[in-house]
Amino acid sequence: MEYFYSLLIAKKIKEKENFFEFVYFAFDFSNLRNRIAHGDMIEVDREQAYEVLMDTYWVIKEIDSDQRDYKLWFKLIEKCSQYLDLSEAIRETLGYFVGLDAKKYMELLKRYFRDDFKREITWYNLAAQVEKWDSMIRDRSFYEAMWNGGALEVNDGSIEIEGKHFSVMKYNDEGLKYRVLVEELKNHGYVPEDWYKQYVMFGEKIEALQKERLQRLGINIEDELL
Repeated sequence: MEYFYSLLIAKKIKEKENFFEFVYFAFDFSNLRNRIAHGDMIEVDREQAYEVLMDTYWVIKEIDSDQRDYKLWFKLIEKCSQYLDLSEAIRETLGYFVGLDAKKYMELLKRYFRDDFKREITWYNLAAQVEKWDSMIRDRSFYEAMWNGGALEVNDGSIEIEGKHFSVMKYNDEGLKYRVLVEELKNHGYVPEDWYKQYVMFGEKIEALQKERLQRLGINIEDELL
């Protein structure tokens, strides 16, 4: 059983591409453990005992690190579930899925749906927080916070040219930055069907307008992608 856990630890380390740690725990540590367990090494000196203790300490710290995937995911769940105001919890949650860490949290969301964190949720007694968060992402207000209709173009201020003021218009595409998140949630039956249909249609209209504007500038998007 101990050997099995040693291999499991080595596998997890290898998945994180920490090559030197993988080599050590896959070969050196297992060899030391086997020599002790099978009676080849009856006496262990102080240096070897310290090495085993330090190895064990390192493994525990690595498993319990705040940078572990399940810890990162629980940070999202716990923080968002603390809000009493639903709109604040929604805003907090959506913030994880935009910006530099968006790709990472999308991967974590997919793993959450695969029940990859099921054991850890039970171990840390987070069932209530998870249930509250799960209920939130099923709520229609969660999706309306991403996109709630509106015009295809909105005013983006004004500029002055030769004493005259002109309105500057921009595409109302802010909500489209959540497309990947929406598609993942829809795959698991969370998204209100009527809202989703309108959201997709709106996105298609925005894309058509963007394509038309580029064509007026002499840019063919299909040619640029070739």
